[in-house]
Amino acid sequence: MSEFVRVRKDEWESLRKDIEIFIQHYEASSKKVKELTKENIGLREQLRAATERLATTEQKASAELQQTSAVLQKMRANIYRVVQETEKEMKE
Repeated sequence: MSEFVRVRKDEWESLRKDIEIFIQHYEASSKKVKELTKENIGLREQLRAATERLATTEQKASAELQQTSAVLQKMRANIYRVVQETEKEMKE
């Protein structure tokens, strides 16, 4: 009977240790999940801010490209006009 009680006590101790280890792992995992969630939220915010900056930069670049295109068209028109006038003067 004493062996039976000892085995049961050993099994109980083993089970208790397993439960303690499980709880420790669970607590560590829960802490890690909270840390990763916090990091994920921070990264998501950084991504949102970067996306906004990219959209703003893209809008500025588009506006500058349109302005540059308009200037180039004016320059071409002026060059064409000067060439036409020069040709006209050379013919006269």
